[in-house]
Parts: sequence; structure tokens; C-alpha cells
Amino acid sequence: DSAPATRAYHNPLSVRLASGEPAQNCADPTVLRDPRAKAPTWYMYCTSDPVSKRERDPQGKDGGWHFRMIPIYRSTDLVHWDFVADAFSDRPAGLAAPTSGLWAPEPEYLNGRYYLYFTVTDVVDAHSPEKGCENDSAIGVATSESPTGPWKASTTPVVMPRRAGPGCNFHWTFDPKVIEDAGRKYLYYGSYGGGIFVTRLSDDGLDRKSTRLNSSHVKRSRM
Repeated sequence: DSAPATRAYHNPLSVRLASGEPAQNCADPTVLRDPRAKAPTWYMYCTSDPVSKRERDPQGKDGGWHFRMIPIYRSTDLVHWDFVADAFSDRPAGLAAPTSGLWAPEPEYLNGRYYLYFTVTDVVDAHSPEKGCENDSAIGVATSESPTGPWKASTTPVVMPRRAGPGCNFHWTFDPKVIEDAGRKYLYYGSYGGGIFVTRLSDDGLDRKSTRLNSSHVKRSRM
């Protein structure tokens, strides 16, 4: 007999790694209900971070910690979550600098496949108007035929770094969120470090519409 449905729970929720031990970190969690699954199934995506004090890499480039590159968990009841995979084995080449964070993942099901938008806290110099900076953040995107990957990241950001002043002074281009309305897709992004913005996405979800269309749709608010 199947176990009865969970009717009550207490925080923190059970989020388990493949070893069975509890995950010790899941910042910026975002949940996607899989539209292809026969039974209700949800996937949770977390900011790239260490998830266990046991996972150490003394020779690594992240201060000895093992950073999971957007860990993904699965649940059938929204209470118990089990680790499935990391979205990436390393920071996407040609997009993210070697020590960049991959933050605030935003999973979406669009055009019959899965999209994963995410913050790149430091893009490679090829995408930055100022070489050698570490805070030239942007919004990246990857696509997959499955909610758990493998994910193919575009090497061109959906939203490029945006200057706030000379040198390495950039707006925070963080926290992507996609909204569909009347068949049109809009990407919201920003932070208190520069304001909140919205731009219309191209039909394939991989780029923005032309500059002229952007200028007529972008709205900005400051806190």
C-alpha cells in the first residue's frame, strides 16, 4: 500500500543529497512543476553554493569548498526533496568567469522544452564593456529536453552587463523571472543595486527583442 499523503510538515523541509545526508544550503530556491510528468512531480533549483561541509576540495579554486553548480532536487509532495543532479559540472565556458557565481535560477517550460535562466555574477571579458572586472553581472540561459539536464548554456547572455558609472561600476543584473502574457514572454531582472527592469524576450526565449522594442517595453523602479 502507498503511504498516506503528507498533510502537515514542519520547517525545515527535508532536502537530501544523494548520500542521504541533509543538504545544508539551498539559497534562492525556485520550483518548477514538470508538465510532462504523468504524476505530479516538482523540481527545485538552487543557487550555486557548497551544500555539505563534507564536500571539500583543498586544491580547488573556490577556497577549498566544493561549489555545486545549481543543484537540482525532485519531489512528489513538495515536502520531501531528493538530489537529482547539478545543472552544470562547472561554470559555462564562454559565458561565466572562472570564479563567477551562478545565482537565482529561474526554470521555465517554454516552446516544448526546458529553459534555465540564471544570474552570472561575473561574465568573461568578451561580454564586458570593462575588462578585468568581477561584478559585471548578466543573465544567462540554458536549455534542455529534461528538467534535470543535460543543459546547454548559451555563450551569449540574454541580458548583458549594464554600466552604472565609469570603470567597474555596474548595475546588479540579478534575479531573473519570466512571465508570459498573450503569447509574449517578458524577462524581469535587477536588484536594489540599480532598480528593477523588464524586457521582452525573443520568441525562442534565448535573446531580447530589438533595442527599439525594448525601449518601448522596459519599465524601471528604484527603491
